[in-house]
Amino acid sequence: MNDIAFQGNICIPPETPVVFQTNFATAMLMVNNKEAAITVVENLDERRHPAIAKVKNTIKTWQKSLNLFERVLCKLGIYPDKAIPVDFVPGDLE
Repeated sequence: MNDIAFQGNICIPPETPVVFQTNFATAMLMVNNKEAAITVVENLDERRHPAIAKVKNTIKTWQKSLNLFERVLCKLGIYPDKAIPVDFVPGDLE
């Protein structure tokens, strides 16, 4: 089973439409839950939908703004408290 689970509370089946997944990831960014957002989009292919690239680019821009130590921690799954700014209008419909 390839479902995505967060702390045993949320599970996103792989057949969930891409816009639902990216909207969820965006919502997680907006409440500063980086782990959930990154986990959702890390295995999505940008060629499937423009919303995927939007979210991934936002995360990549944030990662580039981090210092070396913070980037190393991110690779270990430990994210700094610095919020990831959502610089696009959230909520794709199709």
